[in-house]
Amino acid sequence: MTPNQERIQTYNDGVAILLKCNDLGDPGDAPDLVYTEAGKLCYESRTVGVSRYYQAMQNNIRADLLLRLPRRDQVTIHDRIRIGETDYTIRQIQYPAEVRPRSMDLTLEAITS
Repeated sequence: MTPNQERIQTYNDGVAILLKCNDLGDPGDAPDLVYTEAGKLCYESRTVGVSRYYQAMQNNIRADLLLRLPRRDQVTIHDRIRIGETDYTIRQIQYPAEVRPRSMDLTLEAITS
């Protein structure tokens, strides 16, 4: 693909729920984090490549899932994603330039009890 060619992105694999992180603690006190539903986003599942997998392991995290979603600039690594009954921590956000509409790739780690 040449630099001027863009790929049309589809999001046909499922629906994820964005959970925004809110700190209800008083300034100076320990954080009191609460996650509230902030919308639903369609996604495309992506392959967690070998390089991404091992880079995550070197940083003591797991790359359990990689999703491409419509870009939302308000999404941060402090937020979470819910798919079905499983919540995921966002470990990395990347913004691929070669696709339209504007998208974001989220590297996710499942939250285990």
